[in-house]
Amino acid sequence: MYNTGVYNDLNMFVTKCLIQPYKEKARGVFGAIEIFRSLLLRHVTDSTQAPNTGNARLDGKMSNHENELKDLLGLVQSSGMQCPQTLALFYDELAT
Repeated sequence: MYNTGVYNDLNMFVTKCLIQPYKEKARGVFGAIEIFRSLLLRHVTDSTQAPNTGNARLDGKMSNHENELKDLLGLVQSSGMQCPQTLALFYDELAT
């Protein structure tokens, strides 16, 4: 994504929160939502500024932003397997 210390620290914080009891998981969910929104905004901005290549890549591979979005969703989903309230909170926040 950004390859910055701030992103790495935030990602580590979210990961640590998601392995804690529910109260801390909620904090991790809110952090994950902010990262998700930032990545999505960055992906949309990059794809609109790119030359007319369309949204689909010809080689079938996902972009870095798409991989990071997928990984973040997987992280929250795996945390939600142990605590369904966490997953419900994530989807609820994602919908708003």
